[in-house]
Amino acid sequence: MLEAKDFQGAQRAFDALLRQSSNSAGAFYGRARIRQELGDNNGSLDDYNNSLRLDPSNAKAYNNRGLVYGSLRNMRAAKVDFDRALSINPLFDLAYNNRGVARGALGEVNAAVADFEKALKINPRYAAAWRNLGLSREMMGNLKSACNHWRKAASLGQSDVAEWVKRQCP
Repeated sequence: MLEAKDFQGAQRAFDALLRQSSNSAGAFYGRARIRQELGDNNGSLDDYNNSLRLDPSNAKAYNNRGLVYGSLRNMRAAKVDFDRALSINPLFDLAYNNRGVARGALGEVNAAVADFEKALKINPRYAAAWRNLGLSREMMGNLKSACNHWRKAASLGQSDVAEWVKRQCP
């Protein structure tokens, strides 16, 4: 159902599963993902909280709950969740990238750069991390470095940076 983008059908299936057993961390996690896709941030937070209460070792749940907090503009809570995800899985490239975004929003640009670089050390083909590293370098006043990172992101399929490169990069 998720591959077919039938989020409503998937949500009904998770609702039914949770009516049968309210002790399924996986079912709460699955429904949280659906609610996140549907833009139901409060419902998603509730389900991630329940999932993590039942399985506090789920790094993906912390990462995804951090994304929901970010959507709600609560970057401090988002950063805490990305920290938790990374304490469970220190090779979680997405969590490094996401924590970098949160740190950048909190004005911690040097720490954001370090996170993007860690994400790229784990996964050098992570286009969004190249884009975000470029944005951080631009914020630091280093347009030449930003352009190099954006070009790399574009070469890896990050289409939103192509216009930036055209406009800002010699």
